[in-house]
Amino acid sequence: MKNLKHFTYLFTIFFLFISCENNTKKSDVKETNTSEVNRPTPNNTELEKKIVPIDNGENLLFQRLMFNEQTALFASSLTSGNLINVFSNSENKFTVFAPSNDAFKAVDGKILSDLFKDKFLIAAVLKLHIIPEKFDYETLSNKIVAGGGTFSLKTLMGEKIKATLSGNQIVLTDFNGTQVNVLNNKSISTDDGVYYIIDKVMAIN
Repeated sequence: MKNLKHFTYLFTIFFLFISCENNTKKSDVKETNTSEVNRPTPNNTELEKKIVPIDNGENLLFQRLMFNEQTALFASSLTSGNLINVFSNSENKFTVFAPSNDAFKAVDGKILSDLFKDKFLIAAVLKLHIIPEKFDYETLSNKIVAGGGTFSLKTLMGEKIKATLSGNQIVLTDFNGTQVNVLNNKSISTDDGVYYIIDKVMAIN
């Protein structure tokens, strides 16, 4: 029953993705600098090439997510969902709620595997973690207080997530009613927005 419930959520997200108009402007993706290194295979009989990204120091959302050891899996997911273009327009500012690596590892393996096999689904799930507007920690906290304890954030999918405060900690509630916590009580600023690290993957937990 638990897996059935998860798949119901995934198909709901898929339907939302297909129904939603994609107004995101397409632009060229900046090619990430890479270098090739040789690494022995486990039996040490062959050498395989591995592409290793190089941090060029750009203070942009995708780069900072990629090189933050807590959010590397989320950055990889953005690549799988073909969503890097979302951040390529420098005029746009975003708020990203990035699940930690541990959050991804906590998801049922089969569900996660099925999700990554479908680019439409993975893109839809990830868009539920992206807000096309910048809200740093102080701004978002003040919005919550001004809203009487609740503030709604509209995601790239068009769905809304609810932000509340538990003490100084920001808590998010997705459309399924799943609650996730912002870790470390802070946002991390970049040139094109801010990101938070959260303890669960929304929409599939």
